[in-house]
Amino acid sequence: MFSGSFAASLSQMLALAAMGQAAPPGQPLIKVLGGLAMALLILALFICLVLVKGAFVAGGMWFGLMFPRLTSGALELYQERGKKCFFLGLLYVFLGILISVLLMVTQALAVFGFALLVFLGVLAVGGYGVAYRSAGRRLLGREAVAEGPENKACLLGGLMAELTFTLPILGQILSVGVLFRGVGAVGLAMLAQRRARKNEGATPSESGKSVNEASTPTEQHAGEPDLNE
Repeated sequence: MFSGSFAASLSQMLALAAMGQAAPPGQPLIKVLGGLAMALLILALFICLVLVKGAFVAGGMWFGLMFPRLTSGALELYQERGKKCFFLGLLYVFLGILISVLLMVTQALAVFGFALLVFLGVLAVGGYGVAYRSAGRRLLGREAVAEGPENKACLLGGLMAELTFTLPILGQILSVGVLFRGVGAVGLAMLAQRRARKNEGATPSESGKSVNEASTPTEQHAGEPDLNE
């Protein structure tokens, strides 16, 4: 619409100039400048959109490189427990935003609120990265992913997902749904890793305790005097 009016105004000015007539004062020039400004604004918004989407894809690849075990566990949960991940992610996002806003309102705890927002941002990047990998695996197939690098699946899935997210209404709904599901998967994977570390840390201590308890009576018996003597 704006490009059409811009082209019509420009062609009108060129036609008047060719006929040797002066253009009406002010009005065509204002239309041309307005159309040019609108075209530049649309171009700037498009470039910003491409940069933001490219940053999300790059962030998802970075998250997978920095936390490979966490990403692998989150990907399995994302594919197998999609509904649970979605509702947990919805809870994490809303509670995290609410708590961070409440903390930032209080000046003494504003730093903690900002840190919580940064943590939520990292979770969002990781959640999108997990979704990209899931989409890439579907496109490439599990065998191709197993033979090639994992980031190839993340890159291809990220490009396809972000192109889908550009749809006017459906794309935004899909983007929000993927965000909640991915954040829930990453959160569940973090809890599972923490539980596994606790179990690994508790096993040596329990085994050491049992060995000490088993060796204590022997040591006491060895220290007791022999009554037969």
